[in-house]
Amino acid sequence: MAKTSPQTEPAGEVLGDKFLILKQLGVGGMGVVYEVEHKLTGHRRALKVLHVDMEYYVKPSLREATVKAKLANVHVADVYDAGYLPDGRVYILMELLTGNTLIQVLKKRPILPVGLACDIAAQVCDGLAAAHSAGIVHRDVKPANIFVLQQQASRTTVKLLDFGVSKFDPGLTETTSVTEVDQVIGTPVYMAPEQLRAKPIDGKADVFSVATVLYLMLAGSRPYASPTLVEMAMAIDRGLYTHLSVKRPDLPEALVALVHRGIHKDPAKRPTAEEFRDTLHAF
Repeated sequence: MAKTSPQTEPAGEVLGDKFLILKQLGVGGMGVVYEVEHKLTGHRRALKVLHVDMEYYVKPSLREATVKAKLANVHVADVYDAGYLPDGRVYILMELLTGNTLIQVLKKRPILPVGLACDIAAQVCDGLAAAHSAGIVHRDVKPANIFVLQQQASRTTVKLLDFGVSKFDPGLTETTSVTEVDQVIGTPVYMAPEQLRAKPIDGKADVFSVATVLYLMLAGSRPYASPTLVEMAMAIDRGLYTHLSVKRPDLPEALVALVHRGIHKDPAKRPTAEEFRDTLHAF
């Protein structure tokens, strides 16, 4: 199908006879996100509306609402509703968050304090542990999918976003996976070796991703420095990363060892999300 210009609506427009658009929060290749007010309840939410030419993402996007319904965890962003607008576009009604994605945070501050970096990673792991216990693998943990809420009191709170490409274990849930066959889905630079190879994966693949994000927060760069995606994929597959202590010789040895366990090429050598979270609390 030929690409069409993204359809967006101005503030004051009402979508689906119930969502009053207050302002546009962002627009991308998949769709547009608005801050809306529900005309009946008065609640303010975030409304994601897919572009009309995004048929491929319709099923994953609608499934995201199903995923969130299974995960009652403070570190997983809530989804309240999903469906179709009268013109056929898909919408997802989500929790309205105030703050920045981790990628935006790191653009301003490439290296975070140890305590803050570990706290963010531990909170992500808490959300992942809830997902894994429900038989759900996120498959795309990266800074753009980690939202750092506007700080309240003395604690920074984070939310894990976008379960649209998550994978379900049919043995633990009654929902099938996103695709009929295994394929590479996610962001390659944060993927575990087994995920890059399109092999069967479990929660240990998400642990690899969050450990890679933690390495980035601590070092200001990712563990695999390669000029092309192909070379980076080969380095990830072979476990050829730069030792964290080379970039941060001041870090506690136990923390460096934990990060290296998380990005081990063998999933059996990695901790679970719960183990990773609990160990991070010490830092």
